[in-house]
Amino acid sequence: MALDDEATQKALAVMRRVALSSAAPVSLSTSREDQSRLAFETGASTFMVNYTFVWPSARENAPEIADNMGWARWPAVFGDLPSRVTIGGINLGIGAYSDHSELAFVAASCLRSESNQRLVARKGGLPPTITKLYHDEEVRKTFPFADVLLETLRDGVQRPQTPLYNDVSMAISHALHPLRDIKPQEDVETLRRIIERALRSEGLL
Repeated sequence: MALDDEATQKALAVMRRVALSSAAPVSLSTSREDQSRLAFETGASTFMVNYTFVWPSARENAPEIADNMGWARWPAVFGDLPSRVTIGGINLGIGAYSDHSELAFVAASCLRSESNQRLVARKGGLPPTITKLYHDEEVRKTFPFADVLLETLRDGVQRPQTPLYNDVSMAISHALHPLRDIKPQEDVETLRRIIERALRSEGLL
């Protein structure tokens, strides 16, 4: 797995600067998704990075916070290039040896239909996977930031494609924890070494 040294060093420097700033909570390195959401909804956090479900959650649980919420695209590392975030989501797959593959395919098709994607957007804050729905009146009412979201997704990238993804993810987490101790130049080589070990299934300990 190749690392661009300059880009990685710059990204690590930004992460460390944020971690050391007064804007970062003490629990930054260990906070989980829902802890961050709850802190934001109580007004304990001014900024947060999270999935789109935070918007309908705040509207329901903390409307006074939602009334003052704004949104912006993930900041770019290089000023002349757009930010590129990894795309996650719920993946639907049909087993090749399933006893009911045809029925499973019908179920998967139903789940990803336009009507159901409107529903999960409204109820669960999940962004659609069908481009034209970002121009749909109901979806745009659910997501007033639909244009920013679509723009971000169009520039998005895949996560590393490897059956050892969990090992790679854990290796990165271990190398960069806690965030305030990041050493941008040294940690590029550390990341390269431990990712290569993870890809060889040599363990993380």
